[in-house]
Amino acid sequence: MVDYSKWDDIWVESDDDADCPKNIEKYTWRRLVQRKRREEGNEKKEPELTDAWNSTTVNQVKDGSKIEAKKDPTEYLNKYKTEMDHFGDIEDIKKADGYLIAKPHLVEELTEGYLISKAIDLAIINKKDKNLKRLSERCLQINSIIKASEEAKMPPSESVLIFYKHLKNPETSKLHYEQIKKQIPEIMERIAVRRKERMKEAEKKEEEEMAPLGPGGLDPTEVLNSLPKELQECFMSKDIQKLQDVLKRIPPQEAEMHMKRCVDSGLWVPNNADQEEDEADEYTDN
Repeated sequence: MVDYSKWDDIWVESDDDADCPKNIEKYTWRRLVQRKRREEGNEKKEPELTDAWNSTTVNQVKDGSKIEAKKDPTEYLNKYKTEMDHFGDIEDIKKADGYLIAKPHLVEELTEGYLISKAIDLAIINKKDKNLKRLSERCLQINSIIKASEEAKMPPSESVLIFYKHLKNPETSKLHYEQIKKQIPEIMERIAVRRKERMKEAEKKEEEEMAPLGPGGLDPTEVLNSLPKELQECFMSKDIQKLQDVLKRIPPQEAEMHMKRCVDSGLWVPNNADQEEDEADEYTDN
């Protein structure tokens, strides 16, 4: 039986928040950073692996070293992503078996989770995507070997040849492939459930990340878009001195207007940093 719960968790990454200045609302900061990356052709990509899984006990190799995928999942994913994709694209199950025999290092929960994530991503775009059934089948192939390796108390990658050796028995082979065929609808159903959950989560996240109106009733995103590019760069670089220099070059009335709109939108929150408040307010004295 496949443990579907291991694909229930979601990885959430928010590295940009750590760089958010104290005087800028965090959701506005995220959008500003993303826009700058797009303009520079260096847009940050979301993690390839979206659906994670619960940790399971991993048996150690005799010398005590950890299995590569467990030791460094990110490095493993980067190193073998192309091979995972190729395995997922193989149409014939017997040829897919042959690929695993040639590349036993792919038999890991990480590969299984990656293929499920890929299937869910495709289902979000098109719930009737023709690739879903095949990806489900590939996940079940890997799952079968992992389960057998756990019973044999061996690392999955080291049990691949033994697993397929057992399948040379006609009766065992027939039972194996019938079981995979039987479980495909179960995986497909789980993908459908996660598709709905992910879409709801995305909607909720979008709502949560909508920056609220500032204290003066202005939308921070609209204010950001209305600022001269030089002022936008000041906020991005968190350079107070540069902000003062730019404001000095702008006509006093225009500078005052921009800063008032920043305060009214919550883009600039001077009370969060007294020193920054004093420095930013210097534009009114020039």
